[in-house]
Parts: sequence; C-alpha cells; structure tokens
Amino acid sequence: MKYVHIDTDMGGTVTDILLLDKASGTLAIEKVSSTPHDPAEAIVGGTALILRQHSTAVEDVDDFAHGSTIVTSTLLQQKGASAGLITTAGFRDLLEIGRQARFRTRHGSAPGRRLGMRVCVAHRRWRRG
Repeated sequence: MKYVHIDTDMGGTVTDILLLDKASGTLAIEKVSSTPHDPAEAIVGGTALILRQHSTAVEDVDDFAHGSTIVTSTLLQQKGASAGLITTAGFRDLLEIGRQARFRTRHGSAPGRRLGMRVCVAHRRWRRG
C-alpha cells in the first residue's frame, strides 16, 4: 500500500494538483483548466488524471487537501456576495482590530495613509457577537 498525499488549489484559470508519494518521495504536479461553472469538475478530473498517470489507486490516498485562490482573489477585489460574521460575544470587531491598523506619519507619505491593504470581510453592521 502506498501513502499518498493529494493537494489541490483552484485558481480562476488553472487548477493545480499535487501528488506526493510519501513512501518513495515522488512529487508530481499537474495543471488542468479550472471550471468556474462547476469547480468540482476540475478538482475531481485533475485528481483522477494524476492518479492514473502515477498508477495510484484512490484507496492509496491517505491525505487530501484543497485550497482556492479564487476565494482570496474575491476577497481582495471585494467582488463577492455580501457576508455576515457570527462570533463569540464581545469579539465582533476582532478581525478589524486584530493587528491594529496603524497609520504612517513620516517617511514621505501623507498623514492618515494606512500601512498595507486591509480587506473588510464583513461590514460592521453585518457582524454579531
């Protein structure tokens, strides 16, 4: 029996599939076209392809991980659906103040300009906690 790890990352254009055979140390990467109309199609199809290419049975996969850069891009571009956030009582602002937004006051930048880019996951009126 092999001990195989599969990792997938779905992007807007390409879905990456990684296979790691932990016993032999073999590492393989495959890229397939993403399928925005049905994201599972690229994940399942790409996983089946890489397993077939490396003569590995699905029963040999003992670890499967999935990530999506689509979610990150959607948050950064703020193009997704409106979202709410439910937290433990008293913690509704934690994401916003967690790293303390600081402002530049010198080094040639205008006062009030934030350090780094902050993304609002859920506007305060849509947070409960």
